[in-house]
Amino acid sequence: MKNRLIVSILMLFVGMSAAFSQGDARPRPFELGVFASPALSWLHPTTDGYNNKGVVFSGSYGINLDINMFQATSNYFFRTGVNIRHMGGKLTYSEQDLKIDSTISIVGSKDVLNKFNMIYISVPTALKLQTNPLADKYIIYSVFGLDNSFCVSATKQKTEDGKTPENDNKNNKEYTFPIREALILSIGGEYVINNNTRLTVGVMFNNGFTNLFNKKFVSKKLNSETNTIDEKKVEAYNRTIELQIGLIF
Repeated sequence: MKNRLIVSILMLFVGMSAAFSQGDARPRPFELGVFASPALSWLHPTTDGYNNKGVVFSGSYGINLDINMFQATSNYFFRTGVNIRHMGGKLTYSEQDLKIDSTISIVGSKDVLNKFNMIYISVPTALKLQTNPLADKYIIYSVFGLDNSFCVSATKQKTEDGKTPENDNKNNKEYTFPIREALILSIGGEYVINNNTRLTVGVMFNNGFTNLFNKKFVSKKLNSETNTIDEKKVEAYNRTIELQIGLIF
């Protein structure tokens, strides 16, 4: 069902591009592009006791639709589309083993590494600015705006004391906030291959500003003064750097 939804949305954008295509005339009202991006992804935790443990390799792919904002020129576009983004990161924290009977006590603790993997469908809403062709072949562009994403999958793998338990790639979606908002900023260049066909290469920074986790994802610590368990909501924000390579038709 999930794959059918993704394919249906992508085909919709392909159909829109064909419907609004106007040959080789410039400026065109719409421009359709496809891309794929290897990426580095990491988490920025703000909860005490949680630390980033490095980057993970991830990636994204999809279709971008650029809508010409002023028909007299081809320098200003509103960008939208449908992108599939794989994101994640690693967090470390100290986990307490608590014994609960008439009193509460700590019977042990261990360092835990959690590796998170999320998949989002994202719809960018951004402004694309680009130069006129330089030497009739090269275009420089920048994109700034929002990445509006919806989580479709989330898993978590736990590692304790350097050992990964078997079959520990657990569904983490119930602890993941379903919507992710991020600022996107990219810069790159385009090479005119023939008429309206262009090769595009750019670097994009995707900076999430909504917490990845919902209120169910909490850390539990023993409060020695009150002999009660304190629960604290875990907060972490995802960031990625992507190398975007694609074609504009």
